[in-house]
Amino acid sequence: MDSAYGNSFKPDTVPHPGETVIEYLDFYGWSQRDLARRTGLTPKTISEICNAKAPITPPTALALERALQRPAHLWLNLQLHFDEAEARRRELAKSPQWNEWARSFPINEMKRLKFSLPRAG
Repeated sequence: MDSAYGNSFKPDTVPHPGETVIEYLDFYGWSQRDLARRTGLTPKTISEICNAKAPITPPTALALERALQRPAHLWLNLQLHFDEAEARRRELAKSPQWNEWARSFPINEMKRLKFSLPRAG
C-alpha cells in the first residue's frame, strides 16, 4: 500500500542482527560463551556476530533458533534487512548527487588553511 503512494519507509540505519543477539543474551543472562556452547558455534563466531563483523548465515540461524527459541527466518530477515540497508548506503555514497555536493567544497581554500579531516577506520 505504501508503494502506491510513494511513501515506503527506508530507514537510514538498520542495526546488525548481532545487536538483537546481544539483547537476547542480556534477557537470558547468558554470556557469549554460554551461547556458543548452546549453539555449537565457536566463541569466535558468536563474538564476530555480536560485534557486527560476521553475518548470520542459514546454518547459524538454525543454531540460534534452537538456542534462543526464535525462528531461523527471524535471524535471516534481520540479516537481509541489514544487508539491504548497507547496500543502499554504499550506493548512496557513489551517487552523482553526493559527488556534486562534494565538488562544492572549497578544496583550495581548505588546503591553504591546512584543513585536515579525521582518518576513517
